[in-house]
Amino acid sequence: MSKQELVVAPIVFTGPQETALRSLAGGAHVMEAAVEAGVRRETVSRWLAQEDFRAELLRRREELWAQYRDRLTEMVPTALGALDFLCRGPEYNGSEHYDPRVRLDAALAVLRISGLLPQRGPALALQVNVNNNERNTE
Repeated sequence: MSKQELVVAPIVFTGPQETALRSLAGGAHVMEAAVEAGVRRETVSRWLAQEDFRAELLRRREELWAQYRDRLTEMVPTALGALDFLCRGPEYNGSEHYDPRVRLDAALAVLRISGLLPQRGPALALQVNVNNNERNTE
């Protein structure tokens, strides 16, 4: 006896469904996707209620996020270089136009990204102090 293999045919979406999938995967709201696909909002909502459509949307979103992660990973060295340049200040980068708030923002970004500073909160006091010091020197 030979084993029968189950062959699953790929799901084929219509042109408007493909357009809506691309739009939704890219972050559009249902109404925006409907307009772009040339259908009513209710139609896109009905498609979203279908398991195959939702599964394809999820697959496409995951694919996009993987591409975004790859791009962000490639940008890390450039971003770190820019933060390094800003954090070191005019004595390092020779800039005549120096704003200490930019240096502070860059330093805070590095501390937040590294997890050494919460995303919100204590940094506010540092910013107020820098702003007060600027007013006192003007």
